Amino acid sequence: MLAAAVLGGRCLQNASMGVHHGLAQLVGGRTGIPHGLANAVLLSHSLRFTAEAVPEEARRIGEALGEPDDPAGAVDRLRARLGLPATLAECGVTLDDVEAVVRMSAGNHNISANPRPVSEDDARGILTAALSFG
Repeated sequence: MLAAAVLGGRCLQNASMGVHHGLAQLVGGRTGIPHGLANAVLLSHSLRFTAEAVPEEARRIGEALGEPDDPAGAVDRLRARLGLPATLAECGVTLDDVEAVVRMSAGNHNISANPRPVSEDDARGILTAALSFG
């Protein structure tokens, strides 16, 4: 676990993050849900949004999970196999929380570093899909 944590930290040092990580930070800060859980629930929705800007990278994610033509679906199926919640609502996140996070999203450095620009409406769309997806 320590080796994995160190390698994960090195990745964060050498790469920027995007909408997925930024929204997970904001959701966790607002609601107190664990950061890893917020990441797990938001990842497929953020990937669906961002994939058009980075199609080769998205395909490689799907390929690593055995489904190069449906990377976001593959990520979501992995989340389900792990027994993690499918929605933010299952984690106690409300529509009021979503709106608060949307208002904060423009000021988040990770969100502004996303390969596809993210407006407040885009952030709302990602979060709303994650709120009730299942």
